[in-house]
Amino acid sequence: MEHMIRSIRSSGDVGPGNIEDNSEMEGFRDCIDQMFSKVNELEQRVNAVERYYTDNKQLNTAKCNSVLKDKIKEKHLMTVEKQQQDSEKIMQDLMRQFAVIFCQV
Repeated sequence: MEHMIRSIRSSGDVGPGNIEDNSEMEGFRDCIDQMFSKVNELEQRVNAVERYYTDNKQLNTAKCNSVLKDKIKEKHLMTVEKQQQDSEKIMQDLMRQFAVIFCQV
């Protein structure tokens, strides 16, 4: 953009014919400078918004990953607890069967 501004300032031609009035030429140049300034400002704002959402997305992804890991751990713990309960029931059944066999002997 700066290159375009420099080329506009250095050129004497602005179209098919020359502008003879330097004040009018300066007015155009000032107007173009203001437009480029506004474009630069808007570009910086867009970049800031993009950075904000990129950072926010990364933060949400990290949170989701930790929540997912917590859910996996909880599921694993529930599975382990269920296996322990099942093994306790099996052990009780075996003890009952052993007691019946022992009584029969």
